[in-house]
Parts: sequence; structure tokens; C-alpha cells
Amino acid sequence: MESTRTPSIATNISTANQQCKTSTSILPSSMEGYSKTAHLMAQHEEFAIFRQFKQLNYLSLLHQQAEIIHLQDSLSHLVQRDATHPERSSYAKNWFCLSHGTDFESRQQWKKLKRLRKKLDKYNDNL
Repeated sequence: MESTRTPSIATNISTANQQCKTSTSILPSSMEGYSKTAHLMAQHEEFAIFRQFKQLNYLSLLHQQAEIIHLQDSLSHLVQRDATHPERSSYAKNWFCLSHGTDFESRQQWKKLKRLRKKLDKYNDNL
């Protein structure tokens, strides 16, 4: 009974490196550094290994959460303020009025919502 042995990664790398050294059509001689590594990865995808930076990504998500919570609290304050104002009390029910305020105070809630929307989009993309 013959055993079939799968070549090791070291053997595959050695073979790929040998191919790169012997064939100029596979790898131009002027290629080195990142270009050479990228070319090797493109030719042999099993060698493509990339860091995920999990800790940094989690840290970034936590900071984004904190920013969103801050914006949420600020928006809540503006919603409560506008609900008691005669000209802005309809904002909770009328998107058009909310989005077409005429002065600085009447536009604050809408601006905060747009800022919050951008932060949420970025946060959700990063999840």
C-alpha cells in the first residue's frame, strides 16, 4: 500500500521560489520586496496570510460606540427641547419640517441626525 504524502508548506514555498528564480516570465527580475511577495501570493494563494489587527479593531469599535452614545444623548436633549417649542413641536412627527428648519436652533436636531447617521453607517460597516 503506497502512502500519498501532501507536500509541506515549506516544500511549496521552496518550489514557488525556485520557479520565480528560474522563470523570468513568472517573476520579473526587477521585482523585489512587497511586489515580489504580492506576486508570490497571487500565484500561490495558500501563502497569502494577513494580520487582522483584532485588538485595534475592537478598540476602534468601542470608541465609535462611545461617540454614538454621546451623539444619541445630545440628540435626545434636542428632541426634548424641540418638543416644547411651538414652532418645532411637529419635528417628532414631520420629517419635512425637521429637515427644513429656518434658523440655527431649528436646524440643530436635523444636523445631529445626519452626523449620527454617518457615524452609524461607519460603525455598522466595521462590525
